[in-house]
Amino acid sequence: IADYLRSVGRFTPAAKLFLFGQFLAGISGATLWVLRNLFLKASGMGEIEIGHALSAAALGILVVGVPLSFFMDRGGLKWYLAAGVLAQGSGLLVTALWPAAGPVYAAAFIAGAGGTLVGVGTSPFYMRHSSPEERPYLFGVGNALGPAAGLVGTGVIWALAKSIGEGVEAQRQMFFVSAA
Repeated sequence: IADYLRSVGRFTPAAKLFLFGQFLAGISGATLWVLRNLFLKASGMGEIEIGHALSAAALGILVVGVPLSFFMDRGGLKWYLAAGVLAQGSGLLVTALWPAAGPVYAAAFIAGAGGTLVGVGTSPFYMRHSSPEERPYLFGVGNALGPAAGLVGTGVIWALAKSIGEGVEAQRQMFFVSAA
């Protein structure tokens, strides 16, 4: 643990900021996974439509992931990462604003594509912003943030449900908080 703490202290400012952003995105993602299906079902969508939304997200991952691996070095990594975060947040907002089949399918596709942009860009970012000695620690901390953010995100949903209440409108408000 002492080695990790010393290494985290030596991470570049860009790496620390990226890890912080990754943690916040993880919280948002956790709230999405806890809340999305419940919200869509409460909004009147059936199980088949919800399954189609999940498939649209997977299609977005596939359509963007394969070509992205060839073009990531062109155009600048920071633009891909920023576009990915924007796409994920937009997908949450569209789902909250228009919980009908068509908009939700499009939002899921866009959010899935955005998640791929961030996912594919993370490793090159780590490589560019760390020394060979720091890399195992940076990758380790980055991977550990996922479950930690998941716990925090689930706690956020629980706290919001206690304060806002339950039902479709309460869930919509939670989506807005998560997208922010």
